[in-house]
Amino acid sequence: MPEGKQRELERDIQRFEDEGGFVPDASLGNARINGPETTLEQMEEDHYLSGNHNLKEVYERVKKRLKRPLVIANYVTDKNGVIAIEGVDGPPPEIKNDFDWARFQELQAQADIIITATGYLNRFKQQGEKAQNVLNQFDEGQTFGHLGDWRLKHGYLQRNPDVAVTSRSLDFDFPDILAREGRRIFIFTTDQMADSEKARDFRKRGAIVIGAGQEGVDGKIMIERLGKEGYEVVKMATGPGILKILLEAKVLDRLYLTQVQREIPGDPEKFITIPINQNSANVVDLSGMRFKLKESFVHEGAKAKDGGIITQKFMVYESEGFLEALTS
Repeated sequence: MPEGKQRELERDIQRFEDEGGFVPDASLGNARINGPETTLEQMEEDHYLSGNHNLKEVYERVKKRLKRPLVIANYVTDKNGVIAIEGVDGPPPEIKNDFDWARFQELQAQADIIITATGYLNRFKQQGEKAQNVLNQFDEGQTFGHLGDWRLKHGYLQRNPDVAVTSRSLDFDFPDILAREGRRIFIFTTDQMADSEKARDFRKRGAIVIGAGQEGVDGKIMIERLGKEGYEVVKMATGPGILKILLEAKVLDRLYLTQVQREIPGDPEKFITIPINQNSANVVDLSGMRFKLKESFVHEGAKAKDGGIITQKFMVYESEGFLEALTS
């Protein structure tokens, strides 16, 4: 990197870390933040497809200790941890950008199955790709069709991952395109709803409906079942409700965060947040799970959907249990 650019990056990083601030999500508990850490490396395209982010290779290294699938999640946030606004679909335009969206797709391309939520499926059924396509974006002719080619070249049997959904009420529908493509559809619900008429209707359409708890979906039961079905890499592709399920079950291994160095305007009462912010924490506690910051990269010059030119940090947090499995 040119010397002048390096100095500019260093000034930006120092400013970001000096500003402080933290917006916790009460549903996730408070985060404890210790020891800021930043790596001054420019984030490049395809970064999440190789090296320590080749998720199949990582799984092979930890499978004997984990004894379950590798589970990852990722979010784009503002510098205060805001990921969304109540009543608004998708990330706010101040942080939504194509460079981050492409990195999201690199991670999803490596998943055997994704976990999504009923709200997204309902939106996709109504809006199609306007709802941010995470269902068939790797098909030929789609924006990320090249990643479908990548999957086939690297031993995956289908261009797109299978799909898991969590729902207590089963009050939703899934797009017909999933059934037409022959992908497996898992629906995790309560033990009682798994024996309901709605569950039987879903089974007639080819879905696999599984009771995974009395009051709600137990994340441990869900991930263990996916492991028994042969899945190795599971990616969460939805909001903080499912993140909470995974954290409470202590089955989340990696959390990928893209932190855009801006503040989302609006009413803080309507902000949906995760408790990691511009301090670039080295250690955080999320619902009783401790995560350590292992990588931090900088990317400059992306254009957000509101037209602003942004700087963003790409950070990778790993759970202590996963780190033990990785190093043993």
